[in-house]
Amino acid sequence: MHTKLATFKLNAKGENSSANVKVVTNCQKQGHFIQEEAKLWFALKEGRAIFTKFKTDYLKLHFDNGISECWGSKWNYYASLNANKSINNVSLRLGAHFLNNNVNSDNRIKVDTNGELTWYNRTVYSKDKIRFGSLTALGFNRKLLAKNSFFFGYRLDEKSHFFVRA
Repeated sequence: MHTKLATFKLNAKGENSSANVKVVTNCQKQGHFIQEEAKLWFALKEGRAIFTKFKTDYLKLHFDNGISECWGSKWNYYASLNANKSINNVSLRLGAHFLNNNVNSDNRIKVDTNGELTWYNRTVYSKDKIRFGSLTALGFNRKLLAKNSFFFGYRLDEKSHFFVRA
């Protein structure tokens, strides 16, 4: 028996905004239920943007400051506020994304309402058809490596890519 009965999508794009709505109807042994998701994006002045995402029990508000020059390099600063719909499990994320021709490094600090402090780093090096990098998450409160992975990618042509992550 298929559990996903139907998916309905609505996408609308304006000059400075976009909206995406998706509704999925499911049928399982417990009965029928609906999952909804809405995404709204609004462009602001000077390359800035606001993005919102609402799911069945999740909401996100994201501010993107756009790309700016600092210390002779390009940076993208951003902030996100995530929570469930009953406003529990709130987390604040502040990030700085370094942009270069061959190296991109995205650093983010996440603070939860329970006091958890986590630092995330995703660094990617690209040269011609080759890409490699790492994703690391360090939980300061527990003093442990929460996530760690490495990847290697190779672009065969414009439509085909090879990717390995460990």
